[in-house]
Order: sequence, then structure tokens, then C-alpha cells
Amino acid sequence: MPKAGTRDVAATWGIFPQVRGTLRRTVLELRSVLEEDFRLQLTALGITGEGKPAGRPGTEAGARTREAVTAAIEGGVKAGLGRPEALRAFVREAAFTFLDRAVALRCLEARGLLTVEGIAETLMAPVEDLKASSLYWRVRNDLGGSIPPREVWREAFGRASRALAERIPGLFDPEAPRAALFPLQQTIQRLVEALGPAEIPPEIWESDEVLGWVYQYWNAEEKDAAYAKLRNKGKLARPEELAAATCLYTERYMVDFLVQNTLGALWHEMHPESSLPKQWPYFVPRPADAPTPAREPKRVRDITILDPACGSGHFLLRAFDLFMEMYAEEGLEDPAEVPALILERNLYGTDIDARAVQIAALALYLKGCAVAGPEFRPRRLNLVAADVRLPKGPPPPELLDPFRNDREATEVLKGIWQELRQAPLLGSLLHPERALEQALAYRRTRTQESLLEPGGEAYRRELLESLREQFERLSGDEDVGRRLFGEELAKGVSLVELLARRYDVVVTNPPYAGSKNLDEPVKGFIEREYKEGKRDLYAAFILRCLDFAREGGYLGMVTQQSWLFLRSFAKLRQRVLARTAVTTLAHLGPRAFEEIVGEVVNVALFTLRTGSPAPEHRITAFRLVGPKSPAAKHRLLLEAIESLQRDAWNRGETAAAIASGGMVGPPRTGGGSQA
Repeated sequence: MPKAGTRDVAATWGIFPQVRGTLRRTVLELRSVLEEDFRLQLTALGITGEGKPAGRPGTEAGARTREAVTAAIEGGVKAGLGRPEALRAFVREAAFTFLDRAVALRCLEARGLLTVEGIAETLMAPVEDLKASSLYWRVRNDLGGSIPPREVWREAFGRASRALAERIPGLFDPEAPRAALFPLQQTIQRLVEALGPAEIPPEIWESDEVLGWVYQYWNAEEKDAAYAKLRNKGKLARPEELAAATCLYTERYMVDFLVQNTLGALWHEMHPESSLPKQWPYFVPRPADAPTPAREPKRVRDITILDPACGSGHFLLRAFDLFMEMYAEEGLEDPAEVPALILERNLYGTDIDARAVQIAALALYLKGCAVAGPEFRPRRLNLVAADVRLPKGPPPPELLDPFRNDREATEVLKGIWQELRQAPLLGSLLHPERALEQALAYRRTRTQESLLEPGGEAYRRELLESLREQFERLSGDEDVGRRLFGEELAKGVSLVELLARRYDVVVTNPPYAGSKNLDEPVKGFIEREYKEGKRDLYAAFILRCLDFAREGGYLGMVTQQSWLFLRSFAKLRQRVLARTAVTTLAHLGPRAFEEIVGEVVNVALFTLRTGSPAPEHRITAFRLVGPKSPAAKHRLLLEAIESLQRDAWNRGETAAAIASGGMVGPPRTGGGSQA
């Protein structure tokens, strides 16, 4: 890898492109193998190609499996999918869930963090001189040598999953319908071989990014199908099409630039004496003549960051590292508590793609384990999938009955229900929190109680909690269908809570999709709700992210460059410039992503501070459109920032004078400007 000055950029590049190629081939092969395996098993269970059960399963275990699968398919049908489509969706989800868990277990054992019944084990990696893992051999000895290998593997995976389900509930839930199927022996053997050291270097499984790349490659088939549809003048109409077409794993250098110049900048404004910026290679110092914004310090535990299109969580993973440094410098928390505090209080994310959110949760759990050890148990993860699939029509009477004497609760439930019907397609662009605000406004007029007073906030919490409790009672129902329905409703309440908050920092790589490629429901919604950003989904996300950020908060985004130049985005630029102070801008242009060739995506990175800019405000601007590869752009960006940092430190300015923001002189290649 190239170097920038004396700074080795390999450490911030992530998984090298040549290794990604091997990972891509492996993931695509395993997807095909797992999906074919599960289709065969469903046929054996008597589930037809129409997703309907026929005949009777031969065993009691088969009957339980078929009941779980049928309930999941029926849930998809009630949410508007055709039966064959609901069946395909289940097969896809079941195959992904198994691969996701297998990869997560591989990552844990690579870090020495897979403990089962108090013993450090391997499950995917074979023991030296044997053809299977240590946990496989332990289970085989426990069960006896006459047990078929597949049953040994099933029990070994079950023990590992149950151990992890105790530490992070939900992700390894053994009762989840999507985990009802277990691969056949030949599929298990191929999966273990494919994830083994002969095909993929063992150190890859210790990378923060590996889960994200696995998911990007898993989606390759859907992405190709969505692009083919667009080439044939079709529209992106379904949630899975939008997710696949707009799924783009963000290069680590982009993520680091944005996180260090938003969350890092916020921290340094609060603590101008901090030494941390000297450890951040992408942190842009303030020029000598730039004003120093005043900011009251906050406890690290009270600083929040949101990614409203979080995908597999790359921004949150890199923010985790900065929070670790900030907690250490603050020195007020028990170090053993810090990983749990970060997940519980600092990091928030949502996405329309439930599988991506599942990946993000696993990645953050692995991150916490790496710091806190194999018994790490996060108390809470603030990650919510927006794929809330509710039946058509109004909320059923049995949901409204418990609240029939509480007008506010009833109206909130009706309003949330209506909004969440669109959540799988629109995600964080929706405003389901409006129903809550309207109910609180009605209560305020009735009681003369300010929402800013404790009573208003207390009522807000009590109202949402009562809704959640009702829905969670359903999620504990013995009937599988009702249980799944309750789980969807509880997830909807969590989404409302997340979207109703305001955050200190918002960072994201939003979906890119021009209005001409959007089906009418999405296109019409964007035109109504985000008029200045109606030309593209990413532009609508700029406006929504401004809503999420607190006054004086930071926003950092990776978007197409078009909003910076085209006349059709003039009103969007005016609104941004009126409401924010642009602090840094890196115009990268084409070929900034390793996975995208040619001129398809022209990229700009930018950071904003919300609030009207001071007259003497200055920004940093990097122009790096000339280099022909991501590596070259990355190298020149680091060179320019390193030069800025060296000049700032050498001038002997205090930390207070060199907080975030600033200007850059022209680098040797590309260019920079002051404004």
C-alpha cells in the first residue's frame, strides 16, 4: 500500500481489494449452496412452491419446523407479498441468517472469544491434524460416535448459538423462524471449508469490516437485478430493490474523515486542551484566523451519534473507537463499563434493510467483545430495522381496546400505524414521531403543560412504554403468528423512539437514487416532504439529517457531488447554507470507491455544523477529482491533512486555536481553496 509522508495508510484502508475478490467469490458460492439446500428441505417438509403446506411432516420435529416456516411466510403474505415471493424471501432470509451466524462465529473464534459452557472453543476452524473444530469433537464425544455428523454439527451450532443468545439476545435467537432450518451435511462441510484458512487468510476474520463486505457481496444478485430493471426503464418499487440498488459499503478512509471531523471536532470544541486530535490522521485543524466556537462540555456518556442509513454499521464501528479514546481521556467511567456504555448510550442506527442492521449489531457486539472479553453482555443496542411489516388497513380492534379510555394513546397508535405501513420503503425519511408530538400538543392544550416541563417528557415516555408493553405481550404469545406480529409492533415503537430524538452528531452514506428511478409512492413522498431535495434520495437525506441534528451539532455525509453544482439543487444549497456552517469539503469525484469503476458515482464528503455561520467563518476544501484510483485520492488527502496538521502544531498554537474546521493550501496534486 502507498504511504502518505511517514504515515502508513494500510492501517486505515481496511480489507485490501485483492482479498475482497476472494471473499466475494466465497460468499456468492455459499449463498447459492445454502438457498438450494433450504429449498430442498422445504419441499421435503411438504411446503409447495406456492408457500403452502401440503400433507403431513414425518416427524414431530418436522412439524414444529414447518409451523415456524409457515408462520413466517404468512407474515410476508399479510404484509403484501405474493405467496411465491414470500417463500423466496423466507429462503433468502434463512440462508443469510445461517451464513451470518457462521461468519460471526468464525470472527469470534479468530479473536479467541468463542466460549461455550466456560470453555474457549473453535467451531468453524479445524483442530490441527483433524478435520473438524474443537467444539465439534467435544459434542461428538458427548453424544457418542454413532451419531450422524450432521446431528453433531447441529448440536455444536446449537450450543454456540445458545451461549451467544445469552450474551446478546435476538441475534442468535434459537426460536427465530428464519433459524428453523439446518443445512444438510454436504452443505455444512462446504461452508466449513470455504471459511477456513485455505481459502481466506485467518487475519481477515479479525477485521472490523469483514461482516460488512460479506453482506455487500451477498446482495450482488439483487443489485444486478435492480440495475437491470433501471436499464430497462423500470422503477425501484420494493424495499428490497431500493436496499440492493443503493447498498454501497463505504471505504474506511471516507468514514474516518467524516467521523474525525464531526465527532472528533465536537469533542475538541468541548475540550480544546485535548491531545486526541494529534492521534487522528484525518482531523483538519483550524487556521489561525478562524473563529473558535464556544461549546459547553458534556459527559461522554451523554454524547449521541446517529447513522440514519446505517447499513452494516461502518460509521458506528469507527465511532466506537473514538468514543473509547474520549472515555479514556475523560477518565470518569469504570473502564470495564465503557464498551457497554458506548452501545447503550452513544451509538444509534437504523436502516430499511433488516439483514444489514443484523450485521451492524453483530459487528458492534464483536467490537465490544474485543475490548471487554468473551463474556461481554451489552444491556442495549440502539439499532432498529425499519422493515416493520404490518397488515394492510387500520390497526385491529384488539390493539386499540386496551387504550380505549386514553384518547392520546389511541391517536398515537393510529398515527404510528399509518406511518409505519410505509417504513419498509422509506425508513428514516418518515416522521412517525409526528403522531406522538400531536398527541402531546393536544394534552398540552388540555392541561396547560409545556412539553419542555418534566411532566410532558414523562408522559411521552409513559405513553411509548405502555404501547411497547402491550406489543411485547403479543410477542410472547404461544401462537407463532401472533408472536411475530407483536415483535413487528414492538420494533415499530423502537423506530419511533429513535426517530423522535435529536443527536449531537449525524453521519451517513445515504442511498443515491434519482427521482426518475423511483416508483410513484416514494417519488411523491419525497416531493411532498423534502421539496428542495426531491431530485435524489441522497438530497432528501441531507434535509432529514439536518432535522436529526441538535442545534450546534455536526453532520457528516458521503453523497453525489451534483448538489454542489447543479442549478436544480440551488434551493437545497440555499437552505443548507442558511442553516449550517460548512466546515470541511472533500471533492473526490469519480473512482473514489474501489468497488465502482468508471464515472458512475461522483463523490463529495462534507461536514457541517448546524446553526448560522459567523461572518468570519472559514471552511476547508479539498479538490481531488484528478487521481484515477481510490488509493491515489486517499494518499493525497492524507498528505494535505498531514501538512496542515504539521503547520498547525509547529506554529505552537494552543489546542483551543486549532479545533475543527479550517482551510487547506493547495496540495502538490489536486487542489485546495479557502472560503
